[in-house]
Amino acid sequence: MQKNTVIYLLFAFTFWGFSQEEKELLTTVNDSNQLLENIHLHLNKTSFSSGEHVWFTAYIQNQKTLLPSAITENLHVGIYDDFGKEMYRKLLKVDKGLAYGDFEIDSAFEKGSYHIIAWTNYLRNFEKLEPFQQQIEILGNATDNEIKVTPKIELNFYPEGGSLISGAFNYIGIYLKNNFGDHKPIIKLLDDNGEVLVSSISIGDEGFGKIGFFIKENLNYFFEIQNSYGEISNVPLKKSFGRIGLSIDNTGSNQFLAKLVLSEESLSKNNNKAYSLAIVQEDSVFIQDWVVNKNQLAVSIDRESIPYGVNKAILFDERQRPIAYRLFYNHSDKSSRVTEINVRHQLNTSRDSLELSFSKLLAQSLEYNLSVSVLPLDTKAYNPQYSLTSSFLITPYVNGWSNYKYQFSDFNGFQNYDLDIKLMIEGWGKYDWEDSLMINDNIRFESEKGISVKGRVPNADLTEENQVLLITDVSKTINYEQLRSDKTFETHMALYENDSLAVTLIGKKGVLRKPKLEIQVDTTWVENKIDVGKYLDKSKRTINSLNPYSEDETLSFKRKDSVIVLNEAVVKANKWKDNSLKINSAEIEGRQIGDYEIKRYLSISSYLRKLGFLIGGDVNGKTVVKSKSIDLSTGLNLIVPLYVVGIGRGEEIALNMPLSRVQTIVHDARKNTFVSILLKDNVYVLPENRNQYIRQFIRYGYAKPNEYFNPGYEDYESIVFKKYGALYWKSNIPINSKEPFTIKVPLKNQEGVKVFVEGISEDGTLISIEKKIDLKSEVDN
Repeated sequence: MQKNTVIYLLFAFTFWGFSQEEKELLTTVNDSNQLLENIHLHLNKTSFSSGEHVWFTAYIQNQKTLLPSAITENLHVGIYDDFGKEMYRKLLKVDKGLAYGDFEIDSAFEKGSYHIIAWTNYLRNFEKLEPFQQQIEILGNATDNEIKVTPKIELNFYPEGGSLISGAFNYIGIYLKNNFGDHKPIIKLLDDNGEVLVSSISIGDEGFGKIGFFIKENLNYFFEIQNSYGEISNVPLKKSFGRIGLSIDNTGSNQFLAKLVLSEESLSKNNNKAYSLAIVQEDSVFIQDWVVNKNQLAVSIDRESIPYGVNKAILFDERQRPIAYRLFYNHSDKSSRVTEINVRHQLNTSRDSLELSFSKLLAQSLEYNLSVSVLPLDTKAYNPQYSLTSSFLITPYVNGWSNYKYQFSDFNGFQNYDLDIKLMIEGWGKYDWEDSLMINDNIRFESEKGISVKGRVPNADLTEENQVLLITDVSKTINYEQLRSDKTFETHMALYENDSLAVTLIGKKGVLRKPKLEIQVDTTWVENKIDVGKYLDKSKRTINSLNPYSEDETLSFKRKDSVIVLNEAVVKANKWKDNSLKINSAEIEGRQIGDYEIKRYLSISSYLRKLGFLIGGDVNGKTVVKSKSIDLSTGLNLIVPLYVVGIGRGEEIALNMPLSRVQTIVHDARKNTFVSILLKDNVYVLPENRNQYIRQFIRYGYAKPNEYFNPGYEDYESIVFKKYGALYWKSNIPINSKEPFTIKVPLKNQEGVKVFVEGISEDGTLISIEKKIDLKSEVDN
C-alpha cells in the first residue's frame, strides 16, 4: 500500500501563470506542518446514566505520514457542559499513537448534553486544526429549570463550485437543519412568476439534499417549506453570480468528470482562453491545462492519478486566480487505506455468554490494534458523529459541521452520494486559497514529551557521585541522569498522578547515598488549555448528533457493595496483599515474597524449583512449569499452567522475571493443577537502600488507565437497558498473523448484540466495522 505523498505531474503539466510563491506552496510541504496530527476517540457508547463510565481508546495519526503517531506522548482529554464548564480533565500517556482512558459519570452530571474534547499542546498553534469533539448525552429526569423550546426550521443552501452561473444548469446543495424529527417538511422550488421548478425536494435523514435547474439572471427564486402542521414559510435563494463554475460528476468507477458550468455568452467571451484545473490533497498536486471551447467543456480524470480520499478541485482563470472550487472524495479501491477484519461468534453451551474472535482477512506480518464495544441488539446508545475512518480521512479537510459516520470498507452508492453532497456544501473546506498562501512560522506551543523533571543536588561530590537514579512506583520506570557541572539534572518521565518519585545519588562503585535534593516536577501542562467555548459555539451551528430519546429514562444499578467487579482470584489476591486472608489451606498453598526469598532466589523459575516444581520444555520446545507427578496417558510429567493475575497464561512473561517483582505465589496443594502469580504494584528496593532515597509525591500527572468493569445494572431485561445499557468494552485488542484474539461477552439474557470495532495497523490502515448478531434468528433457523 502506497503511503508516501507524491507530486503528480500528469497530462500537460504546467505552472504557467502561477507566481513563484504559489508554485512553491503547491509543490512543497511547510515544515511546521510535519507534526500535524489527527485525533479520534472511540467511545464505548454516547448515551450514559449516572453511575456508568465513559470508556474510550484514543488514536493519534500523523497527517503527513498517515502512520500512528511516533511523536505525541501527551494527550489532553476533557469533558465539558454546553456552557464550556470543565467537569473533568485528564492527561493521557500516548504510546505508538494509542492511549486509553475513562470518565466516571457521577452525581455532578445532570440530564443533557456534554462534550468530550481531546487535543495536543502542539495543535494549539493552528487556528483551523480543530480538536476532536464528541457530544454525549446524559439520561435522567428533567430538572426544574429545563426549558423545552420548539426549534425553528432552518434551510441553508450552497451552489456547487461556490457561485451561481446565470444562463446555465446549476446544482445546489441543500441542508435542512435536522430538527424536524420523523416528520420531514415538504419543500418546493419556485420562481417569482409562481412557476414550480421542483415540486418535491428529496431530503435525507440528516437533512441533506441536492437539486439541479437552469438559472436565469432576471428571475428570483425561493424555497417554499411546509411543516407537519401545514404552516408554510419561504426562504429566498440569494443570488451570487460568477463567470464560470465547476461541477464534479463523481459517480464513475474508474474515472470522474470535471465540467465547466457557463452560459453561451460566457463561452463566447472566454473562447480559447487557457484555464487550469488543480486537484490538491496535502502536498500532492495534479494540474490539468484546460483551454475553454465548446469541444472541451469536460475532462475525464483517472482515479489512480490522484490520492485516495478527500481532494480539492480548484479552477483557475487565465490569470491563475481561483474562480471555482469543490471538495470531492476519490474512492479508488487500489489506494484504499481501509480494510476489514473477520469477526466470528460462538455461543457457549449454556447460552449465557458469547465468544467473539477477531482475525485478519489475509496473512500479513502487520499488527492491528483494535478497540471493541458490545451493546444490546436494539441499542440507541451509539451515535458518534465520526467513525475512526471518517476522522482520519475526512475531518482534516472539512469544517466539521456535518455527520461523517462512514465505514469506507464497504463504500456503497448511497454513501458515495450522501458524502458527495456534504463535501459539495463544504465549499473550500477547512482551508481556502488565502489560507493556503499563509505559512505558520509562529510555533508557540511545543510538542510535549512526557513530564519534565528538573533538579539540583547541592551535596553531591562530583568526583565520586556524578549520577542520580530516579524510580517511579506506578509506571515502574527507571532513569539514570548525569549531573551537570553545576550539580543539576533534567529528564522527562512517565509520571502518574498520586504516584511517587524516588531519587538517590549513585557513586562510582554503585553505592547509593541519600541526597539533599531541590526538585521541580513540571505542572505547566495543566495550563495547556484550549478555548473550549469557541468550539462549543461552533457546534451550536452544526448538526447535533443527539440521541433519539424523548422519555425521562435512566438506567438503574444495584448497590455498590453487592457488585463484585473483580473475579474471585483477584479479590483474594488483593486480600493476601493486605495480610487479611490466610493463604494456606487443605487445597491451596501460597507464599508472600519478602526480603529473605528475594536475596536467596534471583528469578521466579529458581523459586518455583525450590517449591518442588520442575522447569523444562514441552513437546513444542516452549519453557513451561511441570509437576513431579506423571501423566499416566503419556508417561510424561504433568504440565502445570502458570497464570499472572490480570494477564492470564504467563509462562513467557514470568519465568525469567526477577523474584523481586512478585508479591504472592499461590498453587494447588498437590502441585499439579495451577500456579498463580500476583505482581507487585511498585519497584522493589533492597533493605539496605531503603533510606537512601528522597521521595517526591506526584499530584499532577498522567491518569492511570483503568480496566473495564460492569457497573452492576439492576435489570438486564428492561427496555431501558436494551436501548442504553452496555455489555462489554475492550480498549486494546492486538491482532497479528499468529491466531485470532478471542473475548468472552456475558449475554445477560439478550437476544443479540451489536459489535462496534475500530482500529489501526502499523502502516496506518484503518478499520471501522459495525456488526449485528441476531442470536434469536440463528436459533429459529
